Amino acid sequence: MSEERRTSALVRVTGLWSKSGGNGQYLGGSTKDDVTIPAGSHIMVFLNTKRETEKQPTHEMKFAPPQGIEAPQNAPQPAATEPDPFEF
Repeated sequence: MSEERRTSALVRVTGLWSKSGGNGQYLGGSTKDDVTIPAGSHIMVFLNTKRETEKQPTHEMKFAPPQGIEAPQNAPQPAATEPDPFEF
């Protein structure tokens, strides 16, 4: 993995839930706020290993902005009290 990706902070976009429909299984969810993802960002989906109830998402969607680009002001930020388990 490039140094660029290791030093970029991950920004949470939304939680996703495992679902199934007429076209098969998929991950679905929706954002609470408008989110701008800068061009060139690396998009990732992680398994939610801290899930405790059925109401919590099964996965988390996050992005890492390209080097030299800050996360947009309207991007949701992780809670300051919780360490990000996906930060690398």
